[in-house]
Amino acid sequence: MIETTDQIFQIPENSLDDLTISGSGYKHLVVVVGTEHFGPEESATLKKMIEAIKYDFVNDIFLLQLHDNQNISFHNILPVYEDIILFGIKPSQIGIFVDCINYEILNFEKSRMLICDPIKDINAVQSKKVLLWNKLQEMFLK
Repeated sequence: MIETTDQIFQIPENSLDDLTISGSGYKHLVVVVGTEHFGPEESATLKKMIEAIKYDFVNDIFLLQLHDNQNISFHNILPVYEDIILFGIKPSQIGIFVDCINYEILNFEKSRMLICDPIKDINAVQSKKVLLWNKLQEMFLK
């Protein structure tokens, strides 16, 4: 028997006290943002994005806010979801360990994920807005 002490990856402990989750999530869309880059302007932009894909911001999504260095086990907090959009958050921060490219839709067995720059960066660069809008249309409107 071979004994190993190598750790492949750590599953973080979750404390709901450290998390900010809002919304009802009726359409099983989870949006994850970094709190350090998410102010009133970014919140307004996100609401417009959600409305543009014909979802209701309060009722149809869960909005999860993480600190830049915070890691969670996403599946333990929100086990039922269909779509995840990450803004300025790495998949590993939510306990999903995949190779990914920003603005590419990742298809899993029963869900999809889109990884994007922070909303603040998207607001500042028109080409990022266009790229994101094209991907949102592909995920939700086509």
